[in-house]
Amino acid sequence: MQSLRGTFLGGMWVVAIGMLAVGVLAVAQEESGGMGEVLGEKERRGPLPTYYGQIGVTDDQREKLYAVQDEYEVQLEALRQQLKKVVRERDQKMEELLTPGQQLRLKELREAAKARAERKEGKGVE
Repeated sequence: MQSLRGTFLGGMWVVAIGMLAVGVLAVAQEESGGMGEVLGEKERRGPLPTYYGQIGVTDDQREKLYAVQDEYEVQLEALRQQLKKVVRERDQKMEELLTPGQQLRLKELREAAKARAERKEGKGVE
């Protein structure tokens, strides 16, 4: 029961990070073009959170918002790395429970999925 709980919590972390990534991508698409114009010659620092670009924040507010994002980015990156480590540990423990035949089949399935993804992205085509 305890390992099932750990698997569930690990899955929840993956979902949470995935949702964060999707939100960031949505904001980037929503604000494409607008941020570069507002910042002028300054280096683009990335998008503000969803809808912040549409509520008329001042340049001063924008800089303060970026400072808050920068402050938390260090913590978020540490959590991303921790999540990767925990997922690797979980996967290793799960694979140890499989028979050699199951491990081989799992490896084949993963390699096939990777090959399909590379073909889809055009990386495998020369």
